[in-house]
Amino acid sequence: MWLSLRLGLVLVALSITFWVKANAERGSYSPSGIEELITVEKKLLAQMVDYGSVLRKKISLMRRYIALMRVKEMEAESDREQYLGNPLHSYSLIHHMHFDWTNWRRLIEQPLGTEQISKMRALMPQIPKTEYWNAKQDLIHAPLAGVQFESTYSPLDSLELALFAFDKDRPDLAEKWLSATLSGYQQLSPSEKELYELLNVVKESQVTKLSELVKTLNTNQSI
Repeated sequence: MWLSLRLGLVLVALSITFWVKANAERGSYSPSGIEELITVEKKLLAQMVDYGSVLRKKISLMRRYIALMRVKEMEAESDREQYLGNPLHSYSLIHHMHFDWTNWRRLIEQPLGTEQISKMRALMPQIPKTEYWNAKQDLIHAPLAGVQFESTYSPLDSLELALFAFDKDRPDLAEKWLSATLSGYQQLSPSEKELYELLNVVKESQVTKLSELVKTLNTNQSI
């Protein structure tokens, strides 16, 4: 899971780099501003990597403890009466139940990644909104310009542009972007689909329903 998440974020950074080169001549947004986005993206990714390291350490500790407890369970199950008849074993079990689980509950309750979360929050205001809106405004007409957008943009990109086109009362463009979104969904690898599910992205079935709705609107307008 973590590997696929990290890979996905790296691909996002690479796609931004490609986008900068492909749109360097556009005047509505600054390539230097987009370059700054790449820098922020790298910093955010670094915090995600650090957070993953914190998680791995905690999971490793828990797994080692679980393995130790499984060994003790097997020892007790082999001859439970004799095992519990030993006062040392009985005391050890009582002590374990009174103290170990209280400490584990406290450990589990401890918040994770507070340092990384703080740094990510500080970085978020550095993500400009103007370039985002301008980029969508420029790219919304890509299907009419004959751009091979289906192989260029991810389903997330295509879906966002479809919704933007719909808000701009351009259901014809929205239909084309939704078609690209569905095509992109079908080309996702299992690990990429897992990532999309993790990030609560709109499901393929929902995009299909939205696409059918937009097609209906276009049909009614043409009548």
